[in-house]
Amino acid sequence: MKLVLNRAYGGFALSEEQAKAYGVPEEDMFDGFGGKVYYNYDLERTDPKLIEVIELGLENAWASSLDVVEIPDGVHYKIQEYDGWEYLIWSESEIHFV
Repeated sequence: MKLVLNRAYGGFALSEEQAKAYGVPEEDMFDGFGGKVYYNYDLERTDPKLIEVIELGLENAWASSLDVVEIPDGVHYKIQEYDGWEYLIWSESEIHFV
């Protein structure tokens, strides 16, 4: 299974180019540093269209470095973040956090 993670401090955002390729209307983009960006933390990280857009290699938003990672199909996973930088925890059994 493929999914998208942000590998930079700042936060998960699509650049204007990435957002257009993903099909985001211009009015949903935000004027940020270095151009328009699209923030949506609820994007499904396994969305095939999102993965396709990131794999195109378009320029990332100013505070993002989006990357496609692959893990085994059917595993349980959690995306955690620290100051915008995301990391992935996956397991063949259910993951519990206290």
